Amino acid sequence: MTWKDLKRFISDNNNNEEKEEEIKLQSHCFEIFQDKPFWISSVEEHKLQDIKNQGACCFNHIIGLPKKDGRIEKRIFDYEMELTNALDSFNDIFVKKARGLGITEILLRYMAWLAVKDSTYTNCRFHIVTGPRIDLAEEEVDRIRLLFQNCKAVAVIIIITILCLVEKFGS
Repeated sequence: MTWKDLKRFISDNNNNEEKEEEIKLQSHCFEIFQDKPFWISSVEEHKLQDIKNQGACCFNHIIGLPKKDGRIEKRIFDYEMELTNALDSFNDIFVKKARGLGITEILLRYMAWLAVKDSTYTNCRFHIVTGPRIDLAEEEVDRIRLLFQNCKAVAVIIIITILCLVEKFGS
């Protein structure tokens, strides 16, 4: 090992320590999501939590509700909650669906919620597998980043690179 290699090694290790410290500081920004449910299905309970937490009742209200055609906000529907419950209960699920039901949106939101709700998935990988078009998978990763564009927490957009790694694959 040359002197130059040793300097680079020390520099890289120092950078890793700085990166770890930066990650700790930025993960502090995610506390708003800690122990928040993905969605509260009971309307009465949802209203109570909304008032109690000043609008930060659940993950979807913190980041903003899904929008149809980019403008009309939609609540989380019962069939979407059935899907998230199935994801919690089973290792493998099969979804046979039509276009326009919001299944991709709910799955992307669910992945994002899993990444920030607690430290369970810290340093884990989420894989997005699409058909032969890799650009579709890239668009979905961008959609996850955009979920946090209106969030009040600072530096939330870097969730993907800091807390979890979302990898994309074509078929």
